[in-house]
Amino acid sequence: MNASQRFHLGSTPSARLVLEIAILGTVILLLAGSAASAQGDDALIKDALSAAPPMIAKTAMVKDWNGTMLRKGSDEYVCLPTGPGQTGQRRKGADVPR
Repeated sequence: MNASQRFHLGSTPSARLVLEIAILGTVILLLAGSAASAQGDDALIKDALSAAPPMIAKTAMVKDWNGTMLRKGSDEYVCLPTGPGQTGQRRKGADVPR
C-alpha cells in the first residue's frame, strides 16, 4: 500500500467502520477509567479506615499519600491507605490536625 492509498482509506466503507469502532472504543475506555477512579477511591477509603477503631473510622478524614482528601472528616483524625510499596495491612490512622 502506497502513501496515496493510505490517505484515501477513510473513504471506503470498511475503513470508515474501523475508524468508528476505534473512536467508540476510545470513548468507552475514557468512561471506564473515570468510573474506575471512583471505585479506586472507595477502595482506598475502605483500606485506610480498616486500621482505625470503629469510633474513629466514623468521623476520620481520609487522604491519599499525595495529600488529596478522599473523604472529609469532622474530627482530628486522618487515615491513610496502605502506602506505596507496602504489603499487608498496617496501622494507618494518625492523630494529626487537619
